[in-house]
Amino acid sequence: MNRFASTSAALALGAVAAGPSQAALQLSPVQLHVPPQAASTVLSVKNAGQAEVRLKISVSAWRQGDAGEELTKTEDVILYPPLFTLAPGVERSVRVATRIRPGASEQTYRLLIEELPNGLVTAGTAFILNYSLPVFIDPAGNIDEPKLRFENAHAQGSALVFDAVNAGNAHVKIDSGSVKLTGDAGEIAKKDLDTGYVLAGMRRRISVPLPEGACAKVREVRVDAMAEQRKFVLAFKPEGGCGPSAR
Repeated sequence: MNRFASTSAALALGAVAAGPSQAALQLSPVQLHVPPQAASTVLSVKNAGQAEVRLKISVSAWRQGDAGEELTKTEDVILYPPLFTLAPGVERSVRVATRIRPGASEQTYRLLIEELPNGLVTAGTAFILNYSLPVFIDPAGNIDEPKLRFENAHAQGSALVFDAVNAGNAHVKIDSGSVKLTGDAGEIAKKDLDTGYVLAGMRRRISVPLPEGACAKVREVRVDAMAEQRKFVLAFKPEGGCGPSAR
């Protein structure tokens, strides 16, 4: 198998109508770790397309909370080179280095790769994609066993809302899961659980759309999630609709 992963495996932050995309990028790895015994790591970028491509790379601090995903400017991480051009078939390395010392908990960042317009735009509209990769600065000591829990479940409009809380010192990735609502007559609804990261020491708000009127009929809620090859469960009998959770 090719050691590169397509950018489709990365999280696409968005697209802008800035001109036709020339890129067919391959990135390796798609998740970057800086171990405590090192101050840097390397991202390999390859242009698998047929045209030259210009790229800009930047980094933001990444946090989670009640407001959702938060990206802010940071000087903790240095990138070299931050701006470069790749001819077709060419691969180059980008050095990702940290200015900070490893701490008790993992530090998290997002590396943004932007394709820049090449100046050859003609009439019409096309799209240029930006891609984002996670960067984890590993903790100085041992990494905890996954400590994921679900809490604060409640109805909010037509959705069941609850928090995924990571009490450990490293991120946990939810790979799959479901939310099952049961009433007096049996199963009312079963929905897939949003997948993704829950960062160290942080909480991620999860919202599950429900059929109209479902919460009023619910007698039991069960959340099942697979994360880091382990199963995590929240089961509770709601008071007054779909919440609050008791355990």
